[in-house]
Amino acid sequence: MLAEVAVKYGLDLLEKMSHEEEIIPTKAMAEKLFKEHKQLADSFSERYHIKTTSIQPEDVDEWLMRIKEILMSIADLPYEEAKELLVETAAFMGEKLCEICLYRWEFSENYKTPQVVGGCLTPGFWPLDVVINVWKGNEVYWMFMERYGQVLKQNMK
Repeated sequence: MLAEVAVKYGLDLLEKMSHEEEIIPTKAMAEKLFKEHKQLADSFSERYHIKTTSIQPEDVDEWLMRIKEILMSIADLPYEEAKELLVETAAFMGEKLCEICLYRWEFSENYKTPQVVGGCLTPGFWPLDVVINVWKGNEVYWMFMERYGQVLKQNMK
C-alpha cells in the first residue's frame, strides 16, 4: 500500500505522513464516537438531509460527494470548531457499514480510535482517522473513502 502511495503521490507525501502531529483525534473524540455513534450518525444525516432509506448504489456516491463538500467547507476552521462535525461524519460513515454490511464497532486498547470490522475490511476501517485526515487535506486518505464506497455498494447487491 505504501508503495502505491509513493508512486501515485510521491515520496514527499510519505515523508509528511511519517511525522507525528498533535494528538488529533483526541481520546475524548474517540470515546464519544464509540459510545454515541448511532445518535451522532442520525444527527449528521438529519442536519445534511442525507437519504438513508431505500438506499441505492448511487446514494453512496452522493454521500461521498456530500461528505467531501462538507469537509472542504470546514477545512479552514480551527480544530475546536470542527471537531463535533468530524465525529458526526465519522459516525455516519461507520454506521452505514454496520447497517448495510452488518459490520460492527470495536474499540480495542491497541488503537487510538474505534474501528468498524467485518467482511472484507481487514483489519478494519477507522472512520474517525479517515475523516480527520481528509479534513486536514491529506489526499491519500481519499483512497480509503473510495474503498469505503466500494464496500458499501458491493454489499448492496
